[in-house]
Amino acid sequence: MLELLDSFAEFCRTKDYNEEYNYQDPKNCPIAQYAVHMGMADQYYGLFDEKKIVNPDEHYPFVEAEIYAATKPHTFGALADRIKERVHADKFGA
Repeated sequence: MLELLDSFAEFCRTKDYNEEYNYQDPKNCPIAQYAVHMGMADQYYGLFDEKKIVNPDEHYPFVEAEIYAATKPHTFGALADRIKERVHADKFGA
């Protein structure tokens, strides 16, 4: 999971740091953009079925990414920073 989060953070860094996103737009939120970019669109529920309930047994790959994207501020730079902080803490026990 950390690899996906790390990759997601790097994707967010390709955007303008202060560019705002609408987390509540399931077709264009950062996760949807990332999923399309990575060829994982079929694995992101928001692009096709925004009302689907995530079942933990399905191993939905974007659960943690969704949590970080929902947190404010809703800018790509802040999102990348939040993810990097988490990934760094997990890797180095900080």
